[in-house]
Amino acid sequence: MNVQVANVRPPFKGTRRQFVLQALRRIVLNFLVFDMLMAFVHTNHHLYLADTAHLHYPPGLVGYLKLSACTAVHMLSSYFSLNCSYLIISMLAVASGLWPPEVWPDLFGPVSQAYTVRHLWGRVWHQLLRRHFSRWGKLAVQTLHIPRGTWLSSQVQVHVAFLLSGLLHCCGDLMLGREYLGRSLPFFLLNGLAITFEDTVIALAKRLGFARSSPSTTQRVLGYLWVYVWMTYSVGIYTAFMWEVKMPVDDPIPSGYSPTRSFIIPMM
Repeated sequence: MNVQVANVRPPFKGTRRQFVLQALRRIVLNFLVFDMLMAFVHTNHHLYLADTAHLHYPPGLVGYLKLSACTAVHMLSSYFSLNCSYLIISMLAVASGLWPPEVWPDLFGPVSQAYTVRHLWGRVWHQLLRRHFSRWGKLAVQTLHIPRGTWLSSQVQVHVAFLLSGLLHCCGDLMLGREYLGRSLPFFLLNGLAITFEDTVIALAKRLGFARSSPSTTQRVLGYLWVYVWMTYSVGIYTAFMWEVKMPVDDPIPSGYSPTRSFIIPMM
């Protein structure tokens, strides 16, 4: 985990004490946000269980907005839980004196870069598997004798990476039961296709003079909307079978240890 990857800010350059204090502050912040998200899920189980969810999402725009918001909560909870876990590990590693701060770069890149699906996966989401997947993608390009640096080379590497990621995540499917093996694969394959579609549209827009090398504010806003719509749709495919087995009922933070459910909600 402690390997510097592209698209995240440079490693911390301060002292061990400064690193530990900064990590501790970030852990508290990430935990509090994660706890609020989990409090929403666990006070609205009916919105996340396959048996009841469809009854609460009416057809039309209102139903879509409600469903997409609930899906976004799930996406954000994964982000903050992973980040919090990584920060705890890095803080303990540095505090123990076994590793220096500079070998623990951030896990995620800046969220501001998520104005395309490619950027979301390649610059914002964690890059723990990037080195391994990119190696196989380059091997595929070499095997097929595709010239490096071309559009086709880029697309082949993208789809190889998502195929490998999907197959790896299928191992997690087995945690829910053998009958669910492979249910997560379509999500990753579809995201590869979304990037191909996105790259095609951007290339066409540049050819017609509608896009620049550096996107304008309007283009970024449209990009954020596109990414939000796509991810809330595709993540729904990924989580559908998790809702079937009532996975949202599993509580990672017992109510007695939840600041939101112990103090904030009772005061509302």
